[in-house]
Formats: sequence, structure tokens, C-alpha cells
Amino acid sequence: MTMNKRISSTTSRRRASIIYALVAASLFLSSLPLRAQQGQNQKQNLYSPQLLKELKQIQQAALESDYA
Repeated sequence: MTMNKRISSTTSRRRASIIYALVAASLFLSSLPLRAQQGQNQKQNLYSPQLLKELKQIQQAALESDYA
């Protein structure tokens, strides 16, 4: 009977370690597409070139002004 318990204990440990490894691998692999998508989103401009140009002009005018 003790031999059966040892075998049962050993196989259950192996199964548990395989399950943990599969869960860890699936979590890691599922996060890869998210990282790839984040890189693409950073390249896109949120503001139009016209708006950026106007904001730059406002910034320059504010820096050159003696008002502040």
C-alpha cells in the first residue's frame, strides 16, 4: 500500500508541475501580442501636424514674451 501511495504522490507531483509549466507558458505567450501592439500605438501621432505647428508657435511666442 505504501508503494501505491509513493507512485500516486510522484505522479500527482509530475502532473502538478506540468500544469504549472503550461499555465506559466500560456500566460507568457498571451502577453506577447500585447507588447507588439503597444509598439505600434506609440508610432501613431495623436495630433495633426497643423495643431503641432500651431502649438510650437504659441510656445515660441510665450518664450519670447516679456510678459511673464
